[in-house]
Amino acid sequence: MNGSTSSSVSTTPAAPTPACIDSSARILLLPIVSSLVWLVISSVLALIASVKLHSPTVLADSSWLTYGHTRPAANDAFVYGFASQAGLAVALWILCRLGRNTLVGGLPIAIGSIFWNLGVTFGLVGIFTGHTTGFDWLEFPKAGSFILLASYGVLGICALLNFRARQPGETYPSQWYILAALFWFPWLFTTARMLLVQFPVRGVMQLAVSGWFTNGLFTLWLTSLGLAVLLYFIPKISQAQLFSRSLALIAFWSLAVFGGWAGFYRGLPLPAWMISTGAAASVVLLVPMLATVANLWLTMGQGTPAKSGLLGYFKYSLIAFALCGVFAVFNAFIPQLRLTLFGEGVEQLFLYGFVGLALFGAIHYLAPRLTGQENDKFVCWSGMASTFGILLFAAAFLIGGILQQKRLIDGSVPFLDVMNKTKMFIRLSTLGVLLLVIGNILTLARVLLLVRACCQACCSSCCSESKPSVKLKPAGAAR
Repeated sequence: MNGSTSSSVSTTPAAPTPACIDSSARILLLPIVSSLVWLVISSVLALIASVKLHSPTVLADSSWLTYGHTRPAANDAFVYGFASQAGLAVALWILCRLGRNTLVGGLPIAIGSIFWNLGVTFGLVGIFTGHTTGFDWLEFPKAGSFILLASYGVLGICALLNFRARQPGETYPSQWYILAALFWFPWLFTTARMLLVQFPVRGVMQLAVSGWFTNGLFTLWLTSLGLAVLLYFIPKISQAQLFSRSLALIAFWSLAVFGGWAGFYRGLPLPAWMISTGAAASVVLLVPMLATVANLWLTMGQGTPAKSGLLGYFKYSLIAFALCGVFAVFNAFIPQLRLTLFGEGVEQLFLYGFVGLALFGAIHYLAPRLTGQENDKFVCWSGMASTFGILLFAAAFLIGGILQQKRLIDGSVPFLDVMNKTKMFIRLSTLGVLLLVIGNILTLARVLLLVRACCQACCSSCCSESKPSVKLKPAGAAR
């Protein structure tokens, strides 16, 4: 009786330790390092584009480095080369940590990452050689877009397999956003490519589809990745439970339902119902913004954060997310702001301030754990350079755009004078981009130092294992 009872009891395998999970996910260093290389390239191109705004004669002899080439190349290198690739790598690690499972599909992830970088390379070469599609954030030609989408399919399937391999338990809000983002990106990208490039719609519908894709890329894809990172790391570093699961649920479904409807603002040559729907959705999206900010801010308030400067990355990212939500309402209801520097300032605050800082903090947290090495070199300096660079870059455009809008409304000020008075703000933004370049290089340098230390440790351990364990004594002299 006792024997049959004990044999019928099934024991569940123990969950792997965090160190074991991190060791299995070491292959994620490949997309992380690659994304940081694209980040540096993007920031250098953005610096060239910013200089050309107030000094157009700089590099004027190079047809490849015109403003029409460098600006879209910088934007696409950031969104697809850095933000999307690093976001997928961090999302895979979060799925493994929350699911308490080792990484599934290491080889396919490596292959998918290699082809992802190949697609970004082909796309940027197409932009520089003039084979762009002409649509914002969708400039990659056919070859680059096809490779990008195919490699995303590999990475997305690996992410779903890792979610499926999780240990039994309740799902966490970060997992909601990651799974939703895995669906939203291919839907947005393939639909926009089909309607704008493969089988292009005509007339004003091209503007509508392009606006819908741009809004979805920012509001659904990048926002979901950024919020997944914030919802995971802020409670973890604060050493506190998430304040309210209900607030997270309200924020998620509000973003999922209304996120795709925003993006249209007054002044666009579109049907009135599209404009009204877009403006209303911009206001409704304040709900998930307020719910998320309140939830995470209260979480930080009830926690006792460890002695780490990484919480600052996520805190400032959360503040930038809140500001972008408010400024989006201004863009929707004040059409003149879209004709000024203000719109560009909001975009860069979103990309670098919200998404960028969140991923910077995540990469600084992941790199020591994936490599098994400790090195805090450049963390403080890269954080300061990135934060001040984002603040100067975005603030110069936002303030300059507001002043520019007032002068444009005032009919007594000549248009040429209005544009000349914006040069000061553009020069300040150039200084901010320069600080971003420095901060990005320092972040890449720190990760490369950790990877080098990891490789040296692996090589030394292999060499020590190959040496004989028994030390032979030299033979004595023959007598």
